Amino acid sequence: MFFSVFLQQLKVFFVNFKIPIIFFIFILHVFMFFFEESFPLLLIVVGEVMQLFTRNEPFRLYIKAYPITISIVFLSVCVFIAMLLFGSQSSAEVLYQFGAFYPESIQNGQWFRFITAIFLHSTWMHLLMNILFIYVFAPFLEQHFGKRKFLMFFILSGACSFILPYFLNPHTITTGASGAFYGLLSLHLQVIRKEPYRYSQGDRQTVIGMLIVGFILSFITPNTSIMGHLGGFIFGWLLSYLFFIKSTKTK
Repeated sequence: MFFSVFLQQLKVFFVNFKIPIIFFIFILHVFMFFFEESFPLLLIVVGEVMQLFTRNEPFRLYIKAYPITISIVFLSVCVFIAMLLFGSQSSAEVLYQFGAFYPESIQNGQWFRFITAIFLHSTWMHLLMNILFIYVFAPFLEQHFGKRKFLMFFILSGACSFILPYFLNPHTITTGASGAFYGLLSLHLQVIRKEPYRYSQGDRQTVIGMLIVGFILSFITPNTSIMGHLGGFIFGWLLSYLFFIKSTKTK
């Protein structure tokens, strides 16, 4: 109860003083880091943050408007539940059996791991943070570029995010949609650069702030694939140019 009231007051403070919302996300992440074992507390925190990012449409309309985004979230949750039923979700063996990215297996021809690993998460906090950020940051891109192109970009940026870990962490299992999420942030930056009128000043601050805080946390949070995040951003930026080739040629 105390933490719920505390976060509610913190939210009011940020809104009233027009402080970029990304700093609320930073506090949330640090808060979760110290209280990782308290699942009910996390639900309270996430609930407050979801209120902070409340969209105008009801959830039913959200599902109809952004089917790819909600499908990514739904699939990630279902896979995580399946791992819980199968065994320990944090077990390297279980993650591997479900398709985690492992360089030595790629060398043996198991290329499917570039895709399956995107939808695997090692802990509930890992899962909830990723689906929260995708839920918030993906809808605009799906609407702007269309379902097919958005899905293609998400899968490609997610798959490419494992390229750097392939070469630099050859004996490490890697999972998660974080790389794909950083790819989405790259695409946001590309839209901001090409079509700045689509974003308010607050929107731009949020995207840029998310990147800065995200990379800082990548370095200080244990068991985080820094190369995966960096790879997702770099390859997402390169892939994002494909989305503007047609408009550039028609000018």
